[in-house]
Amino acid sequence: MTQSIYLDNSASTQIAPEVKQAMLEAIDAPAANPSSIHRCGQNAKTRIEKSHQLIASFLNMQPLEIIFTSGGTESMNMLILGLANSLLHKDKNLTCIYSNLDHPCVLKPLKHLNTYSSMRLVALESSKQGAVCPEHLEKAIIEQAGKPTFITLSAVNSETGAMLDLEAVASIAEKHSTPLLIDGVALLGKACFSIPKGVSGMGFSSHKIHGPPGVGFIYKQKSMPLMPLLLGGNQMQMLRAGSENSVGIAGLSKAVDILKSQGPSIYNHLEKYSLFFKQELTRRGIPFRENGEGKKAPGILNLYFPFVDAETLLIYLDQHHIAISAGTACSSGALEPSYVLKSMGYSLNRSTHSVRFSLSRFTTEHELQQTASTIAQLLTLSCST
Repeated sequence: MTQSIYLDNSASTQIAPEVKQAMLEAIDAPAANPSSIHRCGQNAKTRIEKSHQLIASFLNMQPLEIIFTSGGTESMNMLILGLANSLLHKDKNLTCIYSNLDHPCVLKPLKHLNTYSSMRLVALESSKQGAVCPEHLEKAIIEQAGKPTFITLSAVNSETGAMLDLEAVASIAEKHSTPLLIDGVALLGKACFSIPKGVSGMGFSSHKIHGPPGVGFIYKQKSMPLMPLLLGGNQMQMLRAGSENSVGIAGLSKAVDILKSQGPSIYNHLEKYSLFFKQELTRRGIPFRENGEGKKAPGILNLYFPFVDAETLLIYLDQHHIAISAGTACSSGALEPSYVLKSMGYSLNRSTHSVRFSLSRFTTEHELQQTASTIAQLLTLSCST
């Protein structure tokens, strides 16, 4: 059986062996609801509290500032809708500054608020840099009479890897006393970072860092108001009702613990192998260009191949047991041009001839050599027809 090569780690990652073991131990623990007052319940609660402490320590934050969720989508919905709904009680004229390069888990809650609460949306300028320019943000804030309701941006673009200047953006938000919400899903596991003081809330996901799917967390500044999306029990400081996903949290906690102890070597691996793959493509005479001109998170490569469209390349590689991604899959299963690349100002031709390779700490030189070799085969075929 041919072994698959998986280069779609921005979509999801394989569960690390250490994470799987931590989850099995959680499964084998006595059945208990962490909200129960008996000993088994309190033991389960203690395990979750330790996970709070570990993640808070990794981020240099307080345990009470960490709220567990079901993943990145809920995390960003919780922050955006929770903040907006809490503010709507005081002011019906809300304004949000955002980027149209953001992930749908950011864009769709904003569209919902715009439709049902008439919240104004102010889109920041996009460019081939691929990330918001801090100067453009400050200009937009000033144009909104100096104080919009809140700002929401992505730390790393999941399609191109473009990195936001988080420190500069947070400083501007703090200067103008404006809440700043950050989608941190594509940042976690890619580079060392700290959460600046000017960030009010930040969302993360487990399955992008070799943890299990179905679990994530937010960082929430204590002073930021947040109306819960889910109502019921008093879990998570009454901000997210429902019995905690103890097994998922155990896996997430272990995945973060690995980053805490091995982070620098993982980030170096991603950077080294990203460069290696581009060198392999060049060595084989494969024409390509990298999309995005600004600083990139290692491990995410959005590449334009002029000799083949994205769908053909994706299918050809899939036939050779190599998994990558291209554009945005619609409900019919066909591929649409990337809205991110179009928003960055790239032509329709470039958007439809670009694909994303996303690496992980398990990616090997051999896998990248094999991928480059397979693309070279397709180049030969395209030149002969």
